[in-house]
Amino acid sequence: METEMLSIPTYRVWSSEKVLYGPYELPALVTCIRQKRLPAETWIFSEHKGNWNKAGDLAELKPLFDPAHAKPGYLASAISNGVNPDILLRIKVLAGLKQDQLQSFVSYMEILSLEPLATAFKEHDRGDAMFLILEGEVRVRVVRDGNESILATLKAGDFFGEVSLLDEGPRSADVVANDRSTLLKISTASFARLRREAPALAEPFLHALSQILVGRLRVLNKRYVDSLLMLQTLGSSSAVKSSGTDSPTASW
Repeated sequence: METEMLSIPTYRVWSSEKVLYGPYELPALVTCIRQKRLPAETWIFSEHKGNWNKAGDLAELKPLFDPAHAKPGYLASAISNGVNPDILLRIKVLAGLKQDQLQSFVSYMEILSLEPLATAFKEHDRGDAMFLILEGEVRVRVVRDGNESILATLKAGDFFGEVSLLDEGPRSADVVANDRSTLLKISTASFARLRREAPALAEPFLHALSQILVGRLRVLNKRYVDSLLMLQTLGSSSAVKSSGTDSPTASW
């Protein structure tokens, strides 16, 4: 399993010393604001949008400067539900969602806590949900004849089980917690409800998901082509070696 990185929004900061810092991802700015190191009047350049705004005017940051505006915004509600908002902002498949969209999206999900060695699901289980990792670490594995083969190790910001939102087929592997982990879970039923009730919210999420799936498919295609070329090379080498050892008068 490969995890494809999306283009995550980045920002540059024009400091009071008239120095341009960055680029930074949104969680770094959030941390600076909480530590009172980034005033609302600070100018921020959004590289993904190509424009300047004061920090206090950016939709992504405004709730942090205006407590009244932050309630019941998604940051406040996420904190009250035990969700780390910094991690929520870094989940790749959510990177393209705006703040109000994130607030709505999270309302369709539930929080799942896993102790070490607990399973999110097992191979051959029916695929009925997608999971986003907020905290902790999980491994994707298959077990054959009592031997475990690890296919991938996923950490906070990664996600898995996304294919089940499109096809409720059986799971192809186990997912087991390596550490105590906190996940966001969106069931196929909740996702179907999201598509009915908020198609404008489902569209950017599906677009981001399709980008990742296409990226993974390209990686797999390249591996397949590389393996074919390697087999052809090995086959040619074997033929050369064989012709060198055969009698020159041999006839086929």
